[in-house]
Amino acid sequence: RLWTEDGTAGTVETLTNTGTIAFSGASGIQELAGDVANQGTISVAHPDARFHGAFEARKPKLMNTGTVALASGSVFGPHIGASFGATFVQGTGGVINGTGTLDVQGGDASLLQIEGGSIAAGADVNLLGSADLAFVSASAATGNIDTNTASLMSGNVPAGISIDIGTGSILRAS
Repeated sequence: RLWTEDGTAGTVETLTNTGTIAFSGASGIQELAGDVANQGTISVAHPDARFHGAFEARKPKLMNTGTVALASGSVFGPHIGASFGATFVQGTGGVINGTGTLDVQGGDASLLQIEGGSIAAGADVNLLGSADLAFVSASAATGNIDTNTASLMSGNVPAGISIDIGTGSILRAS
């Protein structure tokens, strides 16, 4: 586990990654807890890698302006049982690549926010369990997002983004 928060109420501690954070192995849960500004690489080669809040009663944010590399068979995303959900921000210059899965799971008010960057062909980015989707000044964003949920969507879907709505899914404008 990597915890970025010190437990002081009302403060936000952010880990800035300019190197590599690696999730590897075949079993157990691996966690990144708190706010992270990824300017380097988050390498995921693990079937249950998560990010979520720790100690503090708020929604943590992972801001990706670097690379999230998802190996085949890997899964990365907000912890389902976290009380406040989490926000994954795909920022300008950020890249999500590989053939693994980025699952943004709701039920706990999780959010996938697209501000730019790219989701490479083959990367599996999913909204699950009523996670929400927001496009914020994302005109240059590219890639594919799958929904299998009842979610709120806000902003303007850029020309480079494809949204695949799964059977039984509901995507509502907010």
